[in-house]
Amino acid sequence: MKLIKPNRNKYSCTQQWKGSIDELFPLLCPVREMEYVPGWNPTLVVSDSGVVEQDCLFIVPDSPADSIWVVNDYRPENYSF
Repeated sequence: MKLIKPNRNKYSCTQQWKGSIDELFPLLCPVREMEYVPGWNPTLVVSDSGVVEQDCLFIVPDSPADSIWVVNDYRPENYSF
């Protein structure tokens, strides 16, 4: 077996959107982003509900390798990831 050290990255950002938090928070989802991000098309989304949730996993085609995203802290009651 060949073990490969992964490239791990952690990102954060600040965005300003127009609308209420109740309208906008559900749009921060790998599935819902297809509604408004041109070209956004994750190759796989693992979700029981069909949208973002705790332990949701999605893969985004990237170069030189695909990016694997895992939602490991999801608290919609606090509008928090």
